[in-house]
Amino acid sequence: MHPEQTDYSKLTLRDLLEAREQSHNSFINKRNVIGTAVGRYLIRLADIDKNGQYKPNSIKKVRTLENSVVTDFSWNCILVFVNSWEEEENLKEKNPTDVVPKFIQLRDGRYVPVCVVEAPKEIVSDTHVNINKLRFPENLIGGGFPLIIQSQGIRHIATVGCLVTDGHKYYALTNKHVAGVEGEKVNSVMGSVETEIGISSGIALGKVDFNDLYGGLPNSNILVSCDVGLIDIHDVSQWKTDVVEIGQMDELYDLNMFSLNLELIAEHDVAGGERQPSSRGLVIGHGAVSKKIKGEIAALFYRYKSVGGTEYVSDFLISGRDGKS
Repeated sequence: MHPEQTDYSKLTLRDLLEAREQSHNSFINKRNVIGTAVGRYLIRLADIDKNGQYKPNSIKKVRTLENSVVTDFSWNCILVFVNSWEEEENLKEKNPTDVVPKFIQLRDGRYVPVCVVEAPKEIVSDTHVNINKLRFPENLIGGGFPLIIQSQGIRHIATVGCLVTDGHKYYALTNKHVAGVEGEKVNSVMGSVETEIGISSGIALGKVDFNDLYGGLPNSNILVSCDVGLIDIHDVSQWKTDVVEIGQMDELYDLNMFSLNLELIAEHDVAGGERQPSSRGLVIGHGAVSKKIKGEIAALFYRYKSVGGTEYVSDFLISGRDGKS
C-alpha cells in the first residue's frame, strides 16, 4: 500500500512517539532541523478553499505556525521544525541526506507522515525591566503579581503563578530557577512599600525523568524541564486565589500518560480563507512583565536539545493564539 493511502487517524500517541523515537537522531542531524514534536499535520491556509475544504495549491510555500492550521481533516504525524526553509531540490543538490522524508515506517510496516514547519529561533527576552511600570498589589497579592528576589547583588523580577497547598501550608508557585535555595528571602511591593512576603521553601522540581511523568510511553534518556519552585509565604491573609485579569483557577487537570492525547491540540475551522478561533487548546497566563498572554497548544512533546547524551523535551509546544505571536 502506498503511504498516502493509509488512514493516519488510527495512529495513536504511542505510535507517533515510537516513530519519533526511532527517527529523531536522524532528523536532528539534518541541515536546518532544530527540533521535533508529535501532533497533527499543519495545513497551509492557501491549501484550503473558501468552503473550508482541503484543496492543495500547486505552488508550495513555506509552512509556518502563522500561515498553517490544524483542522478537522488534519492527520496525525511527526512534526519536524527547521530554522530555515529550503526547497527539496536545493537540499538534494547540496546533500541528499539533508532531505526530511515525507514518511517514517514503523517496525510493523505502518507509515507515519512527517510535517516540516519553519520556526526560526528568536531571542525575545528583555533583561532590563522598569520596576516602576509593573503592577503591584495594593493590599492582597495573588497569581500574576511580581516577586522580587535579590541574588548576588542583582534584583530579579519573577511572577507568582498561583497559590497552592499541601493541605497543611500554603505556598506561592513560581519558577525553580527564581525561587533559589531554601531560606532565600522573597519580596513584593504592597501598597508602595517593598515587603518580604515569604522565603524559598526548598521544595522544587527541576528536570524530571520522562518515565517518572509518563512511564510506559516510548522514550530513551529524556528529561522534562518542569522548573517549579514553591515560596513559603509568611501571612496567608495577605493573599487571594485570583490570577490577575484571569480570575480564579478551575479544578486541577490530571495530566498523565492515560489522559494526555492529541485532542489537546488546538483545532481551527477555516471559512473564506480565514482561520476561526480554536474551540480547544487555549492557554492563558499573566506575567508580571509580559501582562496577559494567550497561546494555544500546537504539538506535544517538543524535543529540542541534547546535552551529554541526554535529550530535553517540553510537554507542549505553545504557539501564538490564532496565528498571532
